[in-house]
Amino acid sequence: MKDQPGTAHTILAEMQAQTRAARDALDGLTRAADAHEANLQQGIEGPFDEVFNAPPASLTRTTFRSKIDADPELEAFIRARVMA
Repeated sequence: MKDQPGTAHTILAEMQAQTRAARDALDGLTRAADAHEANLQQGIEGPFDEVFNAPPASLTRTTFRSKIDADPELEAFIRARVMA
């Protein structure tokens, strides 16, 4: 009689199985949330720290240096030719 569908024993056994499945699912979600939190913490303390502490874009150079200004040897060569 215990194993007949619809009996109290069968219903309780199904509820117990569903509870275990729900607990396993929650454990998986908890592990995923912990891993996600660890990744976020690593991002806060890790490689992005320099990016977040970088100067604002308005303070960075937006103009390009000419090839002459960028290459000291080329500048010296041109100055030597112009001054000669």
